[in-house]
Amino acid sequence: MHSFAGAALQTCEVRGAVVHELFYGPHASRGLHAHPATFVSFVAEGEYKEWVEGRELGYKPNTIVLHPAGEAHAHLFGPAGGRVLIIETTSSGLEHLSEYAAGRWSRKERRDGWVTQLCHRLLQQMQNNEPVARLAIEGLVLEILSELLREGNVNEAQPLWMKNTIDYLYANFAATIQLAEVARRAAVHPVHLARSFRSFQGCTLGQFIRLLRIRAACLKLTSTNSSITEIALDCGFFDHSHFCRVFRRQMGVSPGEFRRAQKKPCMSASESAREQAG
Repeated sequence: MHSFAGAALQTCEVRGAVVHELFYGPHASRGLHAHPATFVSFVAEGEYKEWVEGRELGYKPNTIVLHPAGEAHAHLFGPAGGRVLIIETTSSGLEHLSEYAAGRWSRKERRDGWVTQLCHRLLQQMQNNEPVARLAIEGLVLEILSELLREGNVNEAQPLWMKNTIDYLYANFAATIQLAEVARRAAVHPVHLARSFRSFQGCTLGQFIRLLRIRAACLKLTSTNSSITEIALDCGFFDHSHFCRVFRRQMGVSPGEFRRAQKKPCMSASESAREQAG
């Protein structure tokens, strides 16, 4: 039995951590509480608000948060509910990482970048019943924790031009984007933009755009009946085959396999929530 309020879709225990995929119904909430162990949350679907030390924070899809042990917080999900990946550390995990992580178990928030891709891969491996999947899950958990335990927070001291650049990319990811044009809009040299972008976001500009396209495609695959070709073109890929190659490389499965795997648990969770409400 986990200590989180959501309904468990999947749970997997590996060395140093217990990984949960949780479903939260519409307007699901929980008052002020704390967890005894450090954990990481990743918003796969939906949105929710959290209150920590008197601050109200909003989390959208692809937001990753490292929560230190004992942190008091409360949360409230939106009308669509949500699906959240939780990586709950265990005492053996803390011992395993103690030398590397000394003094770094402070609250951190990340959005997009390489660590987001790792979380999506972890969710995909959670649905893999092959024996080797447990080894893959353990490796991904360590990668995610190591990324989050790096010194600093990518959201700290971020210049205004970088925030404006991110907003521009979110609004135009499906279009053809050139580094020179992005640098011109940011009023910085292209070389400076490329170096700073990687420093703050943990990935290159091209990788970030590819990630936004994959994220949008994942949403369309699970929430619409559009054909894979239509989704490919809508999200900025050249054609069906280009989309399938990039998607498989990033997610480890084809778009069709992802659609079939992701729709089933979400549907059953929604039905379960309706039954509980009735």
